[in-house]
Amino acid sequence: MAEYSSRRTQPNPADYDPYSPLHYQTPPSSVPLGPARLASSYDKLDVSPETERARAEAETKSALGTIVLYSAPVFVVTAGSALVLLAYIFLINQWRKDGLAITTTADLQNLLTISEVLTTVVSKTVPIVLGVLAYQLASDWLKASVQGTNDRPSPLQLSLLISALQGANPVAYVKARLHISQVTKESKAQTLSSPHILRRAVSVLGTLLFFSYAIHLLDTWLHVSSRAAFFTSTTPYPSSLRSDFGRQVNMTRCTADSAPYDDSTQATYNSVCGLVIGGQIQFQASVPEGLRTLSNSSTSNKVALADDATAMLVPSYVIPSDNVRYSALTVGVLSSCQSVTSQCVYQDQGGNWGSEVGPNIRCTGTPLLNITSTSGTTFGVVDPASGNLSNGAYLLNTTSYEMAKTNPFHIAAIISSEAYATEMDPTPGFIGDSGFFQEGRNGAWNILYCNVSIRDVTYDYTPPFSSATNSAGEGTYKMTSWTNASPRVTSLLAAYVDSPWLQISQRVEGAGYLGQSMTYVDAYAQELSRELVAFSASIWEPSQVLSVQNVEQKLGSRVQIIPLALYVSAVLLYSIFTLVVAIYAAIAARSTSFVNLAQRRITSPIGLVHQLFGPIEPSRTWKEGSLGIFSVESEADRLDVGPNRAAFSVTRGNHMS
Repeated sequence: MAEYSSRRTQPNPADYDPYSPLHYQTPPSSVPLGPARLASSYDKLDVSPETERARAEAETKSALGTIVLYSAPVFVVTAGSALVLLAYIFLINQWRKDGLAITTTADLQNLLTISEVLTTVVSKTVPIVLGVLAYQLASDWLKASVQGTNDRPSPLQLSLLISALQGANPVAYVKARLHISQVTKESKAQTLSSPHILRRAVSVLGTLLFFSYAIHLLDTWLHVSSRAAFFTSTTPYPSSLRSDFGRQVNMTRCTADSAPYDDSTQATYNSVCGLVIGGQIQFQASVPEGLRTLSNSSTSNKVALADDATAMLVPSYVIPSDNVRYSALTVGVLSSCQSVTSQCVYQDQGGNWGSEVGPNIRCTGTPLLNITSTSGTTFGVVDPASGNLSNGAYLLNTTSYEMAKTNPFHIAAIISSEAYATEMDPTPGFIGDSGFFQEGRNGAWNILYCNVSIRDVTYDYTPPFSSATNSAGEGTYKMTSWTNASPRVTSLLAAYVDSPWLQISQRVEGAGYLGQSMTYVDAYAQELSRELVAFSASIWEPSQVLSVQNVEQKLGSRVQIIPLALYVSAVLLYSIFTLVVAIYAAIAARSTSFVNLAQRRITSPIGLVHQLFGPIEPSRTWKEGSLGIFSVESEADRLDVGPNRAAFSVTRGNHMS
């Protein structure tokens, strides 16, 4: 200590030797490493009261508060941010599962910003976690120093340890890992085994780097796979607004229209609301609303097609701007037709297929259809027993509804088309696979046999801004369930077969001729369903819906489940790993003195530089502040770097030669 005091009072830079014992905290000891090493070295110093106080203070100071101060925010921020991301998607906003994706009202930009910030936080907290780990490593080193075990690092190993803890990057990890694994030429030359503290530091660093880069890649995947998407949310429908979107038979009108027939001989007319004779006022009164409904110009009704092609009577006053989703009951018709022309046209004894008026028609076989007319077009309900057509020839005592009490029932039609006729080649024969047969120059003929099903329908309506809109940008009608309608409802709709206002063949003339996606037969079946529903509109009245909701469309996000789940899981695992590191560090540091000082020595080279080149004041070595261990420096303390005699080194007070 006298030599040290003399040097401090009369510095001579020319005689300075950085490796002089004057620069040791304690003189070199010949005492073997063991439990008495620290005590024996300390006893040889001339300890001042100031140094004694500093040592006592350092010995009693706990590192637990510092560990909690650094580790708690890391765990809370990482785990909390991951939970905030999940809460933002699943709690704060509405969501639904669409296959392997989540569609949510969460704003895409906000969602991805949260994940990006979280990814950045993870990468920035790796050095902090390593700093917390250093408390456990410092504790182990202190214990090994007292016990003299091989868990003490050599100078090379200490430099790798400091590099790993301070660098916290892949380069430091690879350098230390190669040395431990003895892969490089230099590492193979080293026979000293790596201490446990170095192996643990490298393992933890590798784990933290793996989490950091994996989270970054998963975040990139999440960004790339996420899209902005519209989300339809629902709110309660105000009870003060109109909700009579269903349809039921108007019994008040039915009773009034059937009153003229309510006597002992014609009481059955009451069951079909008086719709039994085509020329009666009941039919005449229903035509205007039927035409408006068919053309979708009615203020009350319109015909809509469900997803299974069922024609349904629905309200026209539910417009797109209403943003209403509802479920309701109504009447529906689903028809399917087939061409039986090939079973019905024939050659007579003279080899002729017919005359200029039309082809020879005599239907046989299946289905049961008894048509022998050659006088022109025909349309009517088929009697299931005889195969005869009603053909509109009903008198007062001939009730058409009796012929349609079965449900489904059948309709047959003989159709003439000018669109399918070929003026240039009137040779008798079939026109493609359309079912039309040409005979003479009086057009082409087709005989259709249709199955008509009258249904009580339950359907769901979805507004047009939903993802389930049709090609015309209108709302959609989805069939949810149906049952066969009662005989009464079946007879009500079948009664209109007698009316002259059904113009099915005229409205589908030429369908399928130019190769449209819908064939003539399918177009005819669809129009048949539409007209039967439309012309019965006047006998139906509004009824309350089964359920109704307001719907809103918001621009949200569509996030893939797999990258989201992997990303959040990786972040939560990272946060748990940091918590485990902190717990082990706290346990180790709690039972070891001077752990704060030792931690500074392995996380920063400042302490080693001070010990090698700086003036040593014992009382300052017990300070925790990195720069507080240095005395007041002078010009003599400046360092040079370069070749010095036989070695390249850092020297003090000498000029490079």
